[in-house]
Amino acid sequence: MILEKAMIDDKKPIIKIENLFHAYGSRGNKIPIIENFSLDIQKGKVTVLIGPSGCGKSTLARLIAGFEKPDSGCILMDGKTVRGPSPERLVVFQESALFLWMSTLKNISFGPDSRGESSSCSENIVQVMLEKVGLNAFSKKFPTQLSGGMQRRAELARALVNDPKVMILDEPFRGLDAMSKALMQQHFIGLMANSLISCVFITSDIDEAVLLADQIVITTNRPLKVAAKLDVTIQKPRATKQLVESDEANKLKFQALEILHKEAMKSFASGSKAAEDFLRAYAIRNN
Repeated sequence: MILEKAMIDDKKPIIKIENLFHAYGSRGNKIPIIENFSLDIQKGKVTVLIGPSGCGKSTLARLIAGFEKPDSGCILMDGKTVRGPSPERLVVFQESALFLWMSTLKNISFGPDSRGESSSCSENIVQVMLEKVGLNAFSKKFPTQLSGGMQRRAELARALVNDPKVMILDEPFRGLDAMSKALMQQHFIGLMANSLISCVFITSDIDEAVLLADQIVITTNRPLKVAAKLDVTIQKPRATKQLVESDEANKLKFQALEILHKEAMKSFASGSKAAEDFLRAYAIRNN
């Protein structure tokens, strides 16, 4: 059943990325976006990717999802090459992707319905998921009648109801106000607590990374490469207040910030507005 899977001992990565290279542009004028990128995504873990804005993280998300094909290198899932989209790998995007003409219930049940799985069993799973994300009372509402946080919960439910092996979340809480973002983070922690779903979570927020991650992967400025990997061994479930007072959490944050600062400087040198914003925030944080 969704979110209540038996534990397994398999230590092999569910996703293995090897020597990935991807570029955009015409043949004679290709701009490398991802270069020599290798990474293992472990089963049942939350792997958080954090790096300078515009460095290629969203492109990597699309490649893992199978929406695009790499120019070279490979992405393997359970030892098989990723060749296209699959219900086993589902994406939650930055912007809302709910169907505006569908109710919350219909949006969440879209996956099973589109596969012709409408049955009492699938209907029960959808109802359970509505309860898990706290949207039972809003099942007949349309997306425009939901708050931003509710829309995010509906999108998580729509992905989870398909019982994916891997979820790819591309800055899913970006744009929410501070309180809604904090509530969504804790909601996500609760949903993942008893799950062996493997998550690739993209963020630009180091506090969010430490709160959610089993492993933080810091990426370089474009072209995207792995700059560093930091294991987060702080016991789960975590709370923001707990991390504020945690020496281990603060050490991880400053380790990550030092690396991100170096990469942002490279972007800054080439005139990146995103890098300028990061450096300003970094300076405020360290004063």
